Amino acid sequence: MLRYFVILIVYAVTLYFGVQIGKELSFGEGRLEPPRIPAGETREIVFIGNEADGTVTLIDTETWTILDQLNALPDGRTVSIYRDITQSLFGFEEASAYGSSYVSGLALSPPGDTLYVSRTNLADVIAFDLRNDDVWWRRPVAGYRAGDIALSAEGDRLFVMAPDVPRIDVIETIDESLARDLPLEGELLAIGRETADEKIAVLTRLNGGLRVTHFDPLYLEVEGRSETVDSRDAFLEMIGEKAGACTFAPTEGEASVTEGTPVPVTEAATSDEPAEEGLPPAEELTTDNAEADPPGEAIAEAPVDVVAADTPVLTQLVRDGEFCVIVDVQARMAHGLNLATREIVASLPTGAEPAALISGKVPFPVLEERFGPDFAEAEAEEIVDLDLAEPVGEDMAAPDEGQVSGEDAETGDLVETP
Repeated sequence: MLRYFVILIVYAVTLYFGVQIGKELSFGEGRLEPPRIPAGETREIVFIGNEADGTVTLIDTETWTILDQLNALPDGRTVSIYRDITQSLFGFEEASAYGSSYVSGLALSPPGDTLYVSRTNLADVIAFDLRNDDVWWRRPVAGYRAGDIALSAEGDRLFVMAPDVPRIDVIETIDESLARDLPLEGELLAIGRETADEKIAVLTRLNGGLRVTHFDPLYLEVEGRSETVDSRDAFLEMIGEKAGACTFAPTEGEASVTEGTPVPVTEAATSDEPAEEGLPPAEELTTDNAEADPPGEAIAEAPVDVVAADTPVLTQLVRDGEFCVIVDVQARMAHGLNLATREIVASLPTGAEPAALISGKVPFPVLEERFGPDFAEAEAEEIVDLDLAEPVGEDMAAPDEGQVSGEDAETGDLVETP
């Protein structure tokens, strides 16, 4: 009798573990659908990855409102023992020694319907369907942590930094399979796609110096190495990402486009009427009063800089260079700066410890499926057109005295306006 009882216990435990492992292995759809987004109108969306709380903030660059806060941790904040026993028992604790970090990199697919998120302490990368936040797939990377990511121009391969190894894991986005791992020497610092020739470039620190390694995204071979950069910013400028970002000098309270003229950061106008020529610029905005005001509204308080001196910031140029998004990491605020008018058009809260910032165009069908069929109409009501009043032309002017204005109703004769 005891033997049957033991067999029953073993069977139940085996079944339980089998079910749990099966749940982990079946998490997500498992295969990315081929793009089926029809061509048409798009909306540029800013994505801010919040490192500490594992969320992604979505901001509409037309209405300057927060659309949503995507949960990048639908499977929890820790790695289940049924999913990866090594990462669960040892890796998560090892990764957590670097701090609470759940979002380290973002990438948007070329069709604008899939968001890729690298999750640092979970040592994986996950693909979300932006239409409904469903998970296409989840793929672990080598080592105990996942770093920044870069997507090939065609969107078929995702390059993920594995800083503990160190190497780059190349993942086929269609089915999450590992195409190849690319070993590197030194400390991995940054990764990006070069705009000129679409190669993948990786910045590493080796023997006290910085090195850039260039990979062919198709054949996954080293195309060359260089040691001509002296900082991460210089690396981003070299690969062309500076063309999609604005530099910011918080100690001076100025923002500028690369190779452009510095633009003082000032508060948004609080009146519908345009400012008169010759008036001095408005006082500069502070994040001290930014958090006290409702998101998206102009801040009418006085003094100083948009961020405190020496504050870490993330920047991204949007709307074809018309606006710059400045994310104050410490204050957890995202400011929209109009580079032409020198106005802060909105100050919006982010999640905890923003660490990644990208922007991309998302088709309206995706947004409508996510937010409802009335998204386009609701968004249109939020956009204020300041040029609605058209000047009266000569053909619209009021008739002068003596001008023929019509016919007499009874006789049909032409009459003049008195």
